[in-house]
Amino acid sequence: MSPRYFLVFKPYGVVCRFGKEAGKTTLGDLLTGLPRDAYPLGRLDEKSEGLLIISNDKSLHRFYSDPGKAPEKEYLVFLDGRPDAEKFERIASGMEISIKGKKVPTLPCRIMLLPEEMKSLIPPAELPIMKRAPEKTCWVVVQLNEGKNRQIRRMFGMEGLPALRIIRTRIGKLKSEGMLPGDLREISAAAARSGLGIKA
Repeated sequence: MSPRYFLVFKPYGVVCRFGKEAGKTTLGDLLTGLPRDAYPLGRLDEKSEGLLIISNDKSLHRFYSDPGKAPEKEYLVFLDGRPDAEKFERIASGMEISIKGKKVPTLPCRIMLLPEEMKSLIPPAELPIMKRAPEKTCWVVVQLNEGKNRQIRRMFGMEGLPALRIIRTRIGKLKSEGMLPGDLREISAAAARSGLGIKA
C-alpha cells in the first residue's frame, strides 16, 4: 500500500499522540480513518496549536528528524508583555535554555511583530489566557529551523515574556491557511515532499 500524507490543525488542549491518556483528548480521539502506522512528524505540546504533518512514510520521518535538513517552521506567538528590540535580539541571536536541568543552546531565529495581513491565520478561541489587557500583550511571528522541547516557551520565558498561545502556521512550504482546529486534509506525496524541500 502506498504511503499517505495528511495535514492536521491540532487544537489547543489535544495531546500529540494516538494512544489513550486518562482525562486527556489525544489525536487518536480526534482523528479517524488514518493508516494504523501513521504518526506525526515532530510534535506540538498540549497547549500549542496548529499545523502537523501525519504520515506512514518512514523516509519522510527520517528526513524531518535530521537536524541538518529540518525545514523552517513558522509560529504565531501571543505574549504576556511587549518586548523591546533588545529582548528580540537576544532571543533571535541564539541563547541557552534549560531542558531537564541542562543548558542547551538554540540556533538563531527570526522574530517580528505580527503583520496585520497575518491576523487572519489566528483561529478564534475562547481561552482564559486570551483575557489580558491588549496594551500589555502582543502577537509575534517566530521562524526557526529546530524544535527543541518547549523551545519557544523557554526562549521567551527567559526574557520574562510568557507565551500564552502558540500556533504553528507553516512547516517548510506547507501552510495551515484555510484550516481550522480539528481539520484534516490529505495531500499527495509530491506535495508533501516538495513542501518539505525533499528533492525528487
